[in-house]
Amino acid sequence: MNKFLSSLIVITSLTACSTSIPITTANGKLGHAINCSGGNMIHCYEKASEKCGAKGYTILDQNDRSAGLFTGADKRMIVECK
Repeated sequence: MNKFLSSLIVITSLTACSTSIPITTANGKLGHAINCSGGNMIHCYEKASEKCGAKGYTILDQNDRSAGLFTGADKRMIVECK
């Protein structure tokens, strides 16, 4: 594998990740604030499923704004685990 392809794979894997911070929602339930601005919204849904498990989740808020000429991407969601 050449260096360019290796670098591309590393960059792609780094930008495709999402982060999650556990929160307590207004209902007193466990929730997560998920940021996936480095990738796409599918990463937010995957992270929500991973964090909330088989019971699922309810989306309380979400933003799916792509990067613009002078602004960065803003792809995030807040979920409440069921």
